[in-house]
Amino acid sequence: MANISDPQRQDSITRGAPNKQQRNLITFLMVLCVSAGTYPRWKALCRSSLGIATLLCALLMTVQGYAESLGHTQIGSLPRPGLFTFFFLADTSKLVPRPDEGIRDDRPFPKRGIIYTKRAGFVDLAHVFNTVLWSNAASHAVAAGLRQDKNSIWIRRFEHSEVSILFSSSPVGSEIAGLDSEQRIQAVSRITGECVASELGAWHEIITWFGYKTTYIWSEKPSAFTYEDLVSHLVGVQVFEAIPGEPDRAKFGSAVRRVLADLGLVDKKLASKAVYSVKGLWWGPWLYTRRMLDIGEKDGLVHPWTVPGAQDDLHDSNGPVSFTVPCAKMPAGYTLRIVPSASILRRLRKSIPGIPAVIDPNRDFPVIVNEIRSEVRKKLGDNAIEPN
Repeated sequence: MANISDPQRQDSITRGAPNKQQRNLITFLMVLCVSAGTYPRWKALCRSSLGIATLLCALLMTVQGYAESLGHTQIGSLPRPGLFTFFFLADTSKLVPRPDEGIRDDRPFPKRGIIYTKRAGFVDLAHVFNTVLWSNAASHAVAAGLRQDKNSIWIRRFEHSEVSILFSSSPVGSEIAGLDSEQRIQAVSRITGECVASELGAWHEIITWFGYKTTYIWSEKPSAFTYEDLVSHLVGVQVFEAIPGEPDRAKFGSAVRRVLADLGLVDKKLASKAVYSVKGLWWGPWLYTRRMLDIGEKDGLVHPWTVPGAQDDLHDSNGPVSFTVPCAKMPAGYTLRIVPSASILRRLRKSIPGIPAVIDPNRDFPVIVNEIRSEVRKKLGDNAIEPN
């Protein structure tokens, strides 16, 4: 069994979190903005705290993403207007598939912004895009490990957590060098990539609830488990699944358009109508009154929220889609292992003292999410985890 500290892991993916030099640059810019009176060229930009925040966030959008062959990870938006929400509605005209496009579509498409679909509710395109990147990167890491007949495979470092997977036996069979071994490796690695990406999406929401800060500046807890987050990750898995063979940007563009069309993508005007139809119900002056905490732990299905009511232009006659959790397709005998940073582990243990130092999503996510449900109900009311 291979040691997960294999040096190969250092080259498997470009790290996503800002490093020490990047954090020092952020600090330098903060000092520069505070001293804006001494630097006339910066004064217009840095005269207010909003200017400082805008500068920092623009910088973080550059340094926070990790490089991948399909592009860079994106900063998500909150599904409501407001200061620091990064909210905007995507241009859906660029997401309409061509009737004869096939599996490739070279047209550019938006990678950020909020959209609304009749069957999956609100979707954050940044989460969709990022999930495809995570799926692809994880599948490559797993395929590389399986080709070396490893059962324990380091996948990546994700938001200060170490992520690896353990197979109790070879998921591609004992004859690794057999005639069809590469096809079996590709099939298993893609399924595993989808499972890992989905669990990392949920893990991001969990640690954000417990205080993780992407920006290192202000709390992002209000953005944890909003009603588009988990669904957007699952839509991203569907997009990755719809890409045949090795992904590239043209296949990506075709797949995302086909998946969103199947989910009943509406235009920008109707998306705005959907946003404001839940004002005061799902969101309000205190950002959010509702949190979606369905991770499918009971029946293996995640049920997205569509806006209340029966408007034909915002609902599909077949009703909302139910997403099967991606890890349900995994071969038997696997364990995904997430080792959080010491600071995140301390925050988790303040609420859940018995949580282990190595997180197994199958075992531990239901416990953690149930604690979050309790905290949401206490803070926002008994109905705060339901759409109606």
